[in-house]
Amino acid sequence: MPAEIRYIVFSRDEATAAVEAYGRGTFPRFPSGPVLGIETIGDEAPSARVLIRERPTEFAQVDIPAQELLACMIRACRDARVPLPSRAPKRLCLVNGSLALAITLDGRRSRPWPASSSRRDARRAVDMTV
Repeated sequence: MPAEIRYIVFSRDEATAAVEAYGRGTFPRFPSGPVLGIETIGDEAPSARVLIRERPTEFAQVDIPAQELLACMIRACRDARVPLPSRAPKRLCLVNGSLALAITLDGRRSRPWPASSSRRDARRAVDMTV
């Protein structure tokens, strides 16, 4: 069976907001000033460098490793109620310079819908997809 790869591509603003929300809730030493932007480092399993304004003339940089950045983007998807398959492998990559969450769905793992001829079973199958 062929595999399917889905990409969830984040805009710069979405990625910045996700990193800021995750950093404030996870990292105890995350500076309290506004996040000015993020810079992705590397193409395969990218990490991020976050630029934060601490004071009007002082800036701080926080490096977020690849695994933490992956957790950050998964949390952003869940917060935005974007459905993610729980068992599918997930990784970060860059798509046209934008941060993206790549989800690989293996065709062998998915189960086909059961064949049913009754209307009741058909309604039940539709209810299961919601």
